[in-house]
Amino acid sequence: MRRVYLALLILICIPVVLTFYMGYVTKKCNELKRDIWEVKTEMDFDFFAKKWEKTEKYFAISTNHAELDMVNESITKGKEYMKSGNKSSLNAELKWIEKLLSHISGLEKPTLQNIF
Repeated sequence: MRRVYLALLILICIPVVLTFYMGYVTKKCNELKRDIWEVKTEMDFDFFAKKWEKTEKYFAISTNHAELDMVNESITKGKEYMKSGNKSSLNAELKWIEKLLSHISGLEKPTLQNIF
């Protein structure tokens, strides 16, 4: 009987934990997208890069690593564009990062498209 209760407890805990994790990913992606706007206006790319490094550790738990690698590549390119003063390329990379963050957030939600 103990095993049945343990199995039920685990089955209840998994959806609860996943629900909180989905909320966390969505919240952090939205925060990072807001920070992209600050980078565009204040031109402080290092702040965004540091915030991404902190957040990436938690995203790596369940998110596709290819998506995270693409964000890291764009951040590296963005830093170089910032140093060289190439604002048009920097804006393009920021837009790409914003799209990737939206995609990461969307991948964590249980939709028919993500399941099948």
